[in-house]
Amino acid sequence: MKKLLCLILLFIFYSNYSQSSENSNYSCISKQHNDTSNLKILKNYNEEYLVFSHSIMGISFINFGKSVNGRIQSYMSKPSAGEILFYSMDEEKNNKRLLTVRILESNKIKNLNSKSVFYGKKNIDKVNLKLSDSELKNEINNWYINFKYLVDLNKSGKLEEELRISTEEEYSCEKANNKTVDNSKPLKSEIGVMKLACVGENPYPKRKKFCECYGDWFYENLNKEEFAVFLYSSKSEKKKFVEKNEIVKQCELYSEYGHLLDNTEGRTIIKMKP
Repeated sequence: MKKLLCLILLFIFYSNYSQSSENSNYSCISKQHNDTSNLKILKNYNEEYLVFSHSIMGISFINFGKSVNGRIQSYMSKPSAGEILFYSMDEEKNNKRLLTVRILESNKIKNLNSKSVFYGKKNIDKVNLKLSDSELKNEINNWYINFKYLVDLNKSGKLEEELRISTEEEYSCEKANNKTVDNSKPLKSEIGVMKLACVGENPYPKRKKFCECYGDWFYENLNKEEFAVFLYSSKSEKKKFVEKNEIVKQCELYSEYGHLLDNTEGRTIIKMKP
């Protein structure tokens, strides 16, 4: 665990040259749960600091961070809970980046008094990203308080003793091509939730293959509004819709013979409306 925690602080050994990040969108896939999320850089400040959103299951959480040599680091504390929400996004290579999200816990975090004005903010449209000089200075100060706490803790040799990781998630992110984004499609995060619910407590290969096919059918064949109508339909209406479109029949076939269909025209079975 000590080695893992030390990785959080590695960027301190990078040069101090900082650069601003482009306003970019990234589509991210969880390595652990295979669900999708989206990260978007919303605004840059002073060529170093920035605000970005991380959208999970359609909810966008806003974070304040710093860009160092193309790497994004965010430390946002919640003193009342004794935790720091830590984001680290590696430098972009071939339009791809690794995103690591951790929640770090310690009783001493409660005394830091370094809560960001963006912590817990979810509605981007209602959040003012334009900070005054004093507000920006305060955000930067809070960032450094959290950062310094971790650096000093590492130097003291008590990192493993005092700090623990309660949550950890890694995402493989790829830069989205805005020219090819289809905003009429259902959110991939919603489709991801559907797939997870479908798998449930049966994470067997054939079940996973069935659920992948099931979720993909909705993404390929419905637009955002049609999918919303399905989600808010009654159980009986959903059953009629699934039966009418023979989704279960198609996906059971694919889960059974997918290894034969993947590289043939048979894989298009989930993309065809009957």
